[in-house]
Amino acid sequence: MDIEWERICEIVRIDISIANRLFKCFDSQKTVEDIEIFTSGKRTTNYKIRLKESEQKFVLRIYPEN
Repeated sequence: MDIEWERICEIVRIDISIANRLFKCFDSQKTVEDIEIFTSGKRTTNYKIRLKESEQKFVLRIYPEN
């Protein structure tokens, strides 16, 4: 992959409440404690998700509408 490529889709900004709603579709028993955006994507928007009372971390990937 060429690291010089420019981003072709705008970053989708979300807050913790939206991250929680999206994550509840995956695991309704867990709660998101913190999100951190990865700005290196070219098309998707990616967030590192940290859960309350858990050492597990996940990546939430948001795809462009089309």
